[in-house]
Amino acid sequence: MAQIEELKAMQAQPYRVFAYNHRDDSWSEHMLPTPDAKALQAISIAIGIRVDKVLQLMRFDEKDNGAARAAILDLMDTLREDGEKGAKS
Repeated sequence: MAQIEELKAMQAQPYRVFAYNHRDDSWSEHMLPTPDAKALQAISIAIGIRVDKVLQLMRFDEKDNGAARAAILDLMDTLREDGEKGAKS
């Protein structure tokens, strides 16, 4: 769920676009106040996929005794801790 919130926040954050100029053999970049349409489309698709996966897991978990949800939450905690350790290094 936190990843969904991060993706939603990305829709309103500044976005760097870049392109390669073959004639000059150089890269150019520009900061936009928000992502362009193509980036917004990719972010929206990612949000849709994440939401769908969460809903599938919730439906699966309803059929089971909660073990799937507990395992996913444990995995998310482990990944979050590993990410925090990596950020501190």
